Amino acid sequence: MKVFIFLSIFLTTVLYSQEQVAQPLPKALFSIMLWNTQGSQNLAYTPWGNDFDENATVIPFTVSSGMPSKKCSFYGTGELNLLRQKEPYEFNEGESPYESVSKIRLPSGEGEPSDSLILLTPSEEKKTWTTRNLSFDEKTIPKGYFSFTSQLASPVGLIFGQSKFTLSRGKTERVKPSPIDKDGQVMELSAYLPKNGKYEKVFSRKWPYSPDLRGMYFIGMQRNRIRVSRIVEFSSPVENTLGYGVPRLSTTAPEVKSQPTIGGF
Repeated sequence: MKVFIFLSIFLTTVLYSQEQVAQPLPKALFSIMLWNTQGSQNLAYTPWGNDFDENATVIPFTVSSGMPSKKCSFYGTGELNLLRQKEPYEFNEGESPYESVSKIRLPSGEGEPSDSLILLTPSEEKKTWTTRNLSFDEKTIPKGYFSFTSQLASPVGLIFGQSKFTLSRGKTERVKPSPIDKDGQVMELSAYLPKNGKYEKVFSRKWPYSPDLRGMYFIGMQRNRIRVSRIVEFSSPVENTLGYGVPRLSTTAPEVKSQPTIGGF
């Protein structure tokens, strides 16, 4: 009898472990940030890409300007259908509380899921919102590295910690900086533009820093002043992403609830 009980427990444990291992990885990961606009938007998506199913599992989340949303898992083989959560006065009982605002083709990773940052620009005039898809996986930007992209008309000189480099319009530079202070927990970024044959400092700011961070910096101009958009993150397990491990179909009606945004510093 004791042997039987032991075998039952052992087999149950093995089967449970196999179920855990069998959990499929998503094909793609993504996060979204509003671009060239201020405020926030309540969005949603189906992790399995099965929008055509009446009771497809729908995950609501919120996106804002200035920081990326919480990272999301996508298991679908087609396009990601980005949905806007309608306001209560915009639909009647029995109608869908969502409307499609953009369809995005996410790259599929080999082995590991791809990771994308989607820059989203809402539009009141157009049904399809503008998106720009940037690769943000750890092969493109490993831990400790940061990419810089300039949108300025003239070359800009940048000093980031102990790294010094020049960027032309549309060009991207990836650097692994070292803080000036060996034990420093902040990193200063300074920008210089040419003026009268010299480079003049036009921007300087310090941000919290850790060698475990990775991210992107975008250098642009707004109202005749340098504007820097910073997107950083710590690596985290795929199990922590929105939509990970959810079933294709929901047994209950989806609850429309905004999720708090999670970004870097």
